[in-house]
Amino acid sequence: MLELKTVFLYSAVINYCTVAAVTIGWFRSRGRDDMKFWLLAAWLMVIGSGIMAVGDRVSYFIAGYVGGFVYMTSMGFLLLGFKEFFGIAYRWWEAVAVGLVARIGMVLLR
Repeated sequence: MLELKTVFLYSAVINYCTVAAVTIGWFRSRGRDDMKFWLLAAWLMVIGSGIMAVGDRVSYFIAGYVGGFVYMTSMGFLLLGFKEFFGIAYRWWEAVAVGLVARIGMVLLR
């Protein structure tokens, strides 16, 4: 069975591949805001996975809560990318709100 650290490490590697693909897409269509959001989301996924992967070297608070918040915030930027792509109005705070709601939910369910 895989340990959690290995899963987060694999996730970071897969997200690096996603970053490469989205970066190429962004370079080919620089004027599109949806690509900017998706590129930012991909980098936040890599950073969040990386923080969670080094959980044995940093405190649980940093690895679990900060890394998880960064990763969940990336989902918010994915949401903004899709809203931009489909022409739906959005606000910047929505991206961070996704991470905050997920974090608050995790703390309350502990």
